[in-house]
Amino acid sequence: ALGGDPIAALQRYEQIRLPRVTRLQQMSRANKLRYHMPDGPEQEARDAAVAANRERAPETMQWLFGFDASVIEPATA
Repeated sequence: ALGGDPIAALQRYEQIRLPRVTRLQQMSRANKLRYHMPDGPEQEARDAAVAANRERAPETMQWLFGFDASVIEPATA
């Protein structure tokens, strides 16, 4: 238990949160390039890929939108 140790609590919070927010930041950076490209062949190929995968989109984003912040793994340290 972290008890009244705020430093340990913040370290645990960071340990839990960092992998998820890192993934989200990486995805956001990729989306900047993916969704803000000029018209042309690459943009048309992107549009076709998005349209083809429209049904799968909710599944691929479950890690983000299905996240329950009230459920955390027990401390391992």
